[in-house]
Amino acid sequence: MTATTTHTRYRINGVINTAKPVMQNLENIANSAGAWITYDITDGKWSVIINKAETSAHSFNDSNIIGAVDLAGTGLDGLYNSVEVQFPNNDLDDNNDFIRIDIPAVDRKPNEPDNLLKLNYPLITDPVTATVIGLLELKQSRVDLIVSFQTDFSKNDVLAGDVIDIT
Repeated sequence: MTATTTHTRYRINGVINTAKPVMQNLENIANSAGAWITYDITDGKWSVIINKAETSAHSFNDSNIIGAVDLAGTGLDGLYNSVEVQFPNNDLDDNNDFIRIDIPAVDRKPNEPDNLLKLNYPLITDPVTATVIGLLELKQSRVDLIVSFQTDFSKNDVLAGDVIDIT
């Protein structure tokens, strides 16, 4: 018999400020849960995209890419190499706490200047969750790549948040 365990991926806890715009509160909830919000223009509805590994939903190659493919990335001075996460720590009676994570010098690019990413998660009260989300944001900020191209009408159903592959 095999044992199966489940683990809560993220847990948020906090007060929603109803004086703030609804969209700002929704984005705050989504960011604190490792997700983001997108609008589907085909359905006319908002949806949540969970930030996790997925399989590709669409493939792009020479048969459906029209014209040139342009690539762009973050410049050396735009790379974050440390993150500081502020959150109300439930172990400290919800007083503000900070977690700082630094990329080791050996993993930095040559001549990369120090660049701190500051995040504030008022709905995260657990240091482990704050660390996980802070590390996720830091690592993903270092691997961005913007690919621009045009495709034919066959791929008109691609939505924001869909995972794609390009050959």
